[in-house]
Amino acid sequence: TSSPDCAERFRYAPGPLAGGSKLAVISSQSWAPLTKKVWQVIEAAQRDLADQFGKIPTFDLAVRVLDEEGYTRLSGAPQWTQAIFRQGEILLSLASFDSEGLANFYRSVRHEYTHAVVHALSGGRAPGWLDEGLAQRAEGHPAESLQKALDSWLTRNQPIRLGLLRGGFTKLSSEMVAPAYAQSLVATNYLLDRHGPRALREFFELLKGGHEESEAFKLAFSVSESDFEAELSDLLSRSARTPQ
Repeated sequence: TSSPDCAERFRYAPGPLAGGSKLAVISSQSWAPLTKKVWQVIEAAQRDLADQFGKIPTFDLAVRVLDEEGYTRLSGAPQWTQAIFRQGEILLSLASFDSEGLANFYRSVRHEYTHAVVHALSGGRAPGWLDEGLAQRAEGHPAESLQKALDSWLTRNQPIRLGLLRGGFTKLSSEMVAPAYAQSLVATNYLLDRHGPRALREFFELLKGGHEESEAFKLAFSVSESDFEAELSDLLSRSARTPQ
């Protein structure tokens, strides 16, 4: 793709978000209507997250909307990804213009923006399974294909250890990726159902303040990480034994 300096081909749309954060959306000039929609999706996601967790710390964020080739070249991410958040920017692959493709594209916008907010809340120290679980919740309806992958995984394997999911999913084996996402959503929902968003906000603040993850978890949720994982594993195992 051409350089963003080429004004006739690229659109650079910076501006403030509610609460003081700064957002810039960079895309092809021909995608200007889509750029506006990206702004709207992020604004709605920010409101939803602020309703859950309170005031969002301010941060700067760049969102780059790319064709498939440009995304692959700039992201260096595995082929199964279509979007990624890293180092203060979101890279998005716009691989399809049909209605279903765009719907999934906007789900990716909400997903990746949630990663940016979680990074701001936790100082970039949130465990990967929780980060991915919250991002999936922000998408809206969960993907049935991921849950089916987890159901299949649990018929042949034990639940995935949360320690394996602490650092993100891009280095997991391909067969583990889909079950890992689904299990992360189950774990995050279970944690929020039991303890609520205030405790989760406290956990993030403790992490950002420098506490070790195990200590912050116990202080925020009044349960150790190991005990929580044991409860989660029991829940997942019972679910696997229940006819669908």
